[in-house]
Amino acid sequence: MLILPTYNKFFNWNRMYDLKYDLTRTLKLDFTVNSKANIDEPAGKLSKSDPLYKEKMDTIWQNVWDFGRVTSYHQTVGLNYQVPLNKIPIFNFISLNTRYTGNYDWTSAPLALRHLGHNIQNSNSRP
Repeated sequence: MLILPTYNKFFNWNRMYDLKYDLTRTLKLDFTVNSKANIDEPAGKLSKSDPLYKEKMDTIWQNVWDFGRVTSYHQTVGLNYQVPLNKIPIFNFISLNTRYTGNYDWTSAPLALRHLGHNIQNSNSRP
């Protein structure tokens, strides 16, 4: 009995973005994104002798130009405020900071279970 070969094709594309910006001298913003995506490829072997080779390569390149199929996404937004107590001479030795952080997560359902939907969650904290 002949066993046909199988091909595991995993082309993952991880993207990370980080933005930090001082809105004012005492108010600072930071924004971070982590995203994971898969570049889906047609099943089977890629061979130039295959009559569908050009169509398969076009499918792969279209997935690359679409930045892949996102499987997970995580975003964090932070806002930091430093109360300018040093402007008051009697309190110039005291510092007071407050921070707000918000998170958002999205996870894609597996391709075989798309009818069940995706998973989304968020959170925030204010110390």
